[in-house]
Amino acid sequence: MKNDIYNIIYSGKTEKGKRENNEDAYEIVTYECCGEKILMLAVADGLGGHASGELASKIAVMELRETIKRGVDDINAKSKSTITTEILKNLLLSGFKKANDEILYQAKIVPGRKSMGTTMVAALVKEDGECAIANIGDSRAYLIKNTNTDNTDNTDNTDNTDNTDNTDNTDNTDNTDNTDNTDNTDKNKIWHTKDHSFVQSLVDIGKITEEKAFSHPMKNLVEKALGFGENIKPDIYEKKIEDEILMISSDGLHDFIRDEEIKDIVLKHEISVVDILIEKALEKGSYDNITVVMARKKQEKQNNI
Repeated sequence: MKNDIYNIIYSGKTEKGKRENNEDAYEIVTYECCGEKILMLAVADGLGGHASGELASKIAVMELRETIKRGVDDINAKSKSTITTEILKNLLLSGFKKANDEILYQAKIVPGRKSMGTTMVAALVKEDGECAIANIGDSRAYLIKNTNTDNTDNTDNTDNTDNTDNTDNTDNTDNTDNTDNTDNTDKNKIWHTKDHSFVQSLVDIGKITEEKAFSHPMKNLVEKALGFGENIKPDIYEKKIEDEILMISSDGLHDFIRDEEIKDIVLKHEISVVDILIEKALEKGSYDNITVVMARKKQEKQNNI
């Protein structure tokens, strides 16, 4: 899928890879709120076995999409004059809560779905590049600086955690780090959301390095996801897309391609970058479902994504 809304261009693709089923799901939707176009991008990676995981990820992106639509309709009905980043964050929080509630309900009433859960990362992007990002699990949102002056790697090859059948259904109801990371700090580095994983917790306490995390044998263990408890909340980030590219991916991609190579591919290839990233992950041995969505502001001279 490739399209654009005024000055934002976007694309997305999912690939089942070597799996029998595709437990990933993604959504790209546009809304009109307060006279402005808003782009929603979301990726979910289901947990709990083939049927349950596939259903959980679909429920998550569907409930997110519909909850945000209802929220936008309500805002428009109240004739608010502007859409703020704070409103975007609240829309995402509402959508994640509704998705979590529905997954828990389905797990309760249907035999065989008790361990059902899913990661999810979503972004709401305004036409001026202001955006809010929400994350739970180990799917990721990235911001990659779109410049031809720095093709060296950002060495931010942090823990790339896989969530293949990663069902540790601990009820982490208070394990919420709702960080509002408004500062992009080092613009020459890739920024990405923080994983909620066992391996990331080891990195946080200094037990292992980020380099070791990439190949850690327990990198498939997710500690927080939708469906893992009633009061689960995502991390929330406030960002501004200027010359950055926003990329959201499931771990079938970033578990097998290091951050520096993701950056190089995104910046160097002018045609079908989403396809190229998926092909590269498969070449590197990815056995998982792979999903990638991207968005960026239009430039006078720009690569196609």
